[in-house]
Amino acid sequence: MHTSVVSPRYTSSVSEDHYLAPGDIYTIYDMNPLLTTYNGAGMTIAVTGQVDISTADVSSFRSASGLSTTNLPTTVHEGTDPGGPLTCNNCSPSDSDLAESSIDVEWSGAMAPSATILFVNGQDVFNNAMTQAIDQNLAPIITTSYGNCEASWGVSFLNSFNQLFKQANAQGQTILAASADVGAADCDAGTSATEGLAVDFPASSPYVTGMGGTMFNEGTATGTTSYWNANSSSTVANGGSATGYIPETAWNEDAAGYSFSAGGGGVSAFFTKPAWQVETGPSGGMTTTVPADASRDVPDLALDAAASHDGYLYCAGGTCTSGFRNSSSNLTVAGGTSFDSQIFGGMLALIEQKIGTRIGNANPTIYALGNKVAYYNATSTSVFHDITTGNNSDPCTAGTPNCPNGGTIGYNAGPGYDLATGWGSVDLNNLASDWNLVTPISVGV
Repeated sequence: MHTSVVSPRYTSSVSEDHYLAPGDIYTIYDMNPLLTTYNGAGMTIAVTGQVDISTADVSSFRSASGLSTTNLPTTVHEGTDPGGPLTCNNCSPSDSDLAESSIDVEWSGAMAPSATILFVNGQDVFNNAMTQAIDQNLAPIITTSYGNCEASWGVSFLNSFNQLFKQANAQGQTILAASADVGAADCDAGTSATEGLAVDFPASSPYVTGMGGTMFNEGTATGTTSYWNANSSSTVANGGSATGYIPETAWNEDAAGYSFSAGGGGVSAFFTKPAWQVETGPSGGMTTTVPADASRDVPDLALDAAASHDGYLYCAGGTCTSGFRNSSSNLTVAGGTSFDSQIFGGMLALIEQKIGTRIGNANPTIYALGNKVAYYNATSTSVFHDITTGNNSDPCTAGTPNCPNGGTIGYNAGPGYDLATGWGSVDLNNLASDWNLVTPISVGV
């Protein structure tokens, strides 16, 4: 059993003027055209966790988001806690696990409102919940918001779970994992990195789609702007007030006072380069920056993950009994790449519903699309929003690994694929329309 190192991948936030409800994500990432026909009906997502959820919180979230409250998650318990079912309010595992569990089922379900959400809950999120979700083939899409840097796991664990994820792909299951929230120095935390560059597992597995983070780059104006309307009603447009796509930069809120709050990304120290993670696009094109190294690189994609600019709303511990926007005391706001793994899990459920088949490993198709300029440009038909500014760098201590002279260590965003944001964020309607128009790159590893 390996129970001591995993931790939730969300970042607590303070309240800001603009918050993200499901309707905002529908608008920003162009989901609304798809949602007019596809809503996740008949699809199942297995969300893995290690503490029981409160269905009352989920119901409050869905009500505040203008979603049906009749389609609540079903909990599947795996493993037995000596004290009985895993419940939490100032208990063990922790309130952080409770918040994470709430975030995960609420936001995955919000992206595919009619999908079945199985909350697969075990005493240990990997040895119990993840293992059962795969061994019993519980759902075509499996999400996790837990992980830790590769060096913390040990070679045996990395090998055994990588084989488990390979089994999942062979069964047609797609695994989505957060790339972590401490930037490019994943083994560190605090104020200055001393362990060098590192990436997070399971996001670094070649059989997993690793989700990194962006943050919106619309300036500091509050209230009504060109990107936000004056909507203050949680019953209108699924609680949303965004007017369209908002420009993004790589998520890094270190300067905003959130120490080591940035999207995970970099080069695996354990896994070799998968066959699909290559550059095949035209020389000099936009998509010529997949590193020509021998290692698995992460992340693959990125979505907004900022804790304050702009953070996500969620309900946990009875915080949303009066709705999202009726009282500031009812606002619970957070960020982190865990939102991204759950949101993209819901997005993929819509794509699977549209194409009528399981996807399995999503990366061979994602990289095939990224390697064709026709699907990767600045036009309205683009599959990706290319993130070209910002970084996931952390302050580092001089004389420590990767930091001979002090300063920072990490990676810059740039045209095409990069180690801060992967291929960038998605236009979901275009991604769903184009998914079957490319030949997936060989899935060999």
